[in-house]
Amino acid sequence: MESLSPLNSIKIQNQVAKPEYDQSRVVTYEVTFRNVLGIKMPKILTVSFQELKIQLSDPENAKLVAEIPASNLKIAIPSENIASQVTILCRQGGREAYKVWVQNGDDLRVKNIIRDINEVVQLYQDRLVE
Repeated sequence: MESLSPLNSIKIQNQVAKPEYDQSRVVTYEVTFRNVLGIKMPKILTVSFQELKIQLSDPENAKLVAEIPASNLKIAIPSENIASQVTILCRQGGREAYKVWVQNGDDLRVKNIIRDINEVVQLYQDRLVE
């Protein structure tokens, strides 16, 4: 009787698992953002999975403050010192980072903003590979 070693009985398949995205999804968050004078102003952060970009706009008149395509985004990370702050790092041109704040104690919103921005970055990178 022939016995197979465990290594001979295993079939290895290399497959890249791509996460499932709802590409039509657009998510908005109420945040604050420092203007040119350094004053924190309320803004709307929009994360668009279909257009692969994020936008900061004025909540009163929808005037666009910043638009960052996924090609210029590196990663979104939590702040080291401030629990309510998200830092959005950019690749090139213009600002190196954008910082937005959420209401104190809203840790879930911080996590969701980071997750959504990083999903847009990952989706952009997946499209580059295809």
